[in-house]
Amino acid sequence: MCFLPCKNSCNILLFINYIRGVKLVLRFVVIVCLFSGCGSKNSIVPSDENVIPFQQMQLILKDIHLVDGLANREGDPNGTTEVLTKAYFKAVFNKHHVSDTAFYRSFKYYMYEANQLDSMYNNIVTEISKEQAKIQAE
Repeated sequence: MCFLPCKNSCNILLFINYIRGVKLVLRFVVIVCLFSGCGSKNSIVPSDENVIPFQQMQLILKDIHLVDGLANREGDPNGTTEVLTKAYFKAVFNKHHVSDTAFYRSFKYYMYEANQLDSMYNNIVTEISKEQAKIQAE
């Protein structure tokens, strides 16, 4: 199931840049958490029980960022961006057969496993770059 209405390379470039920006923001958040003391592993860090597996989480994150970029492109200042984003996120969760609670719990877990999260985003950027090259070659 593809969420993108068009497949031109310009849109793919926008998504790649968006994901790169998100990756930088996530790194910043992780660093701030580590230095501010919120990285205490007593009760804050979720256990790895019921965490979405790495590969599935990577696919979900890729779709989440693609639809988020789409919603931001299609939305308007009157608040429809938030409505579109929620609807698109729900569609992604349904596609992958996960609840929003499971996704956010797993995302929190992976934020504390920064190496795994960084690896996910590196893989996502690589996959989208390959898709872009394939589209440009057509």
